[in-house]
Amino acid sequence: MALKDVIKDARLKQNLKQEDAAEAVGVTVQTYSKWENGKTEPKASQIVKIAKTLNISIKEICTGE
Repeated sequence: MALKDVIKDARLKQNLKQEDAAEAVGVTVQTYSKWENGKTEPKASQIVKIAKTLNISIKEICTGE
């Protein structure tokens, strides 16, 4: 599974809007949306925040498993 699919699925399981996830990670909604659309990928420093926000492991984000 691609990174974009992992973070989108995890966000939906947490019942979060993109706005909520973006705020928790500390990025704009536009940036977060680009991650979920596969246009860009988060920086390594943001992966930990994403994992905590979405209640998934860093490994899940990085490997898609």
